[in-house]
Amino acid sequence: MIDRLVAKLYRGECSEEELETLFNLLKESDSTPSDSLMRKIWQESERFKTSDQTTKDRVFSKLQAKLEMPAKSATMETVKPIRTKHFPMNWKLSAAAAIAVILTALFLWPSELPSKVVQTQFGEQRSIQFEDGSHLRLNANSKITYLSDESWQQGKPRTVWLEGEAYFEVEKKPMTNQTFEVRTDHALVEVLGTAFNVHTSSKGMRVYLDHGSIRLHLSAIDTVILMHPGDLVTYEESDRTFSIKKQVAKALHTSWKDGVLTFNNSQLSEVIEKIEQIYGVRFRVANRANYNRKIAFPMPIDSLETAISILNRTLSDLEIAREGDVFTIQ
Repeated sequence: MIDRLVAKLYRGECSEEELETLFNLLKESDSTPSDSLMRKIWQESERFKTSDQTTKDRVFSKLQAKLEMPAKSATMETVKPIRTKHFPMNWKLSAAAAIAVILTALFLWPSELPSKVVQTQFGEQRSIQFEDGSHLRLNANSKITYLSDESWQQGKPRTVWLEGEAYFEVEKKPMTNQTFEVRTDHALVEVLGTAFNVHTSSKGMRVYLDHGSIRLHLSAIDTVILMHPGDLVTYEESDRTFSIKKQVAKALHTSWKDGVLTFNNSQLSEVIEKIEQIYGVRFRVANRANYNRKIAFPMPIDSLETAISILNRTLSDLEIAREGDVFTIQ
């Protein structure tokens, strides 16, 4: 049975149900499937890719029932998408996770289709203009991966994968209702036509909507949020919680694309975290109470020296000393 299904898998003839059957048989088998077979299963799953959340929930619920696993634990296992070509050797100890991850990872990271990668260094920004008129501005120390224009077939989502921060201006596709998707470690952002900012890191993510409307899927906590202009959604990976703020001034979340990031009544901890992210340096604050100090600070994002000079003048009663790539505030 396994041999027949594997043969159909490599011929691209497996149905969705047969793919599930193959997973179950491999799970019950005494032998460990090869990396190449697991990768092939992942690639074949691409044929069932859909942006229909109902379909995804249906497939996932069937898997939960077959494995007799609680919904909460299954959801927790799908938080970290596969980003390497190697699968766990002791895969049967996490068979439920393997099945869930492989069937859901295709919704999070690009398959082996022709793709382009743009990556910025510390203190660098890049602009990308797509063939359909959509545009994005990539902030420093960030990476965007997207399929080549010819891979964005009519009617299918236009998808990009983001690490770091970017500001998006998306053109509507009224003839096809084609959506634009931004995928990160933590979430899926779906949009028809709008402008918004996404910042993602290992700690979590922030999404700010400038205008239009977007639907934000937080994968780790199985939550969908419909955002409106001026909304800021913040997700914290440490405790898997999120917050929504309304009518937030956009300067703090979008002004970076114009060369200066404007902080207004912001905590010093937030300011130095942003400097560390953009310029790749580190800060030490002698008196930890100063982390909560509120300041107004226009931070240039193309010159570290200028940023530190302005910060030094802003913190008039403190002194900033530099040793290599480490700045000490005392």
